[in-house]
Amino acid sequence: MKSDSNKQHFKFFERTNNAKPSERKQMSDFIKKKMNAQNSHLNGKNS
Repeated sequence: MKSDSNKQHFKFFERTNNAKPSERKQMSDFIKKKMNAQNSHLNGKNS
């Protein structure tokens, strides 16, 4: 199960690498937002 999601993740990053610079910026912004959301979610659980 975990390895499958990792595969999808890898595909996503592969697509990011092949993307145009403007698209790549959008994707990296999206990833940052996603990471921030996950981090705040984890922090909320821990506190």
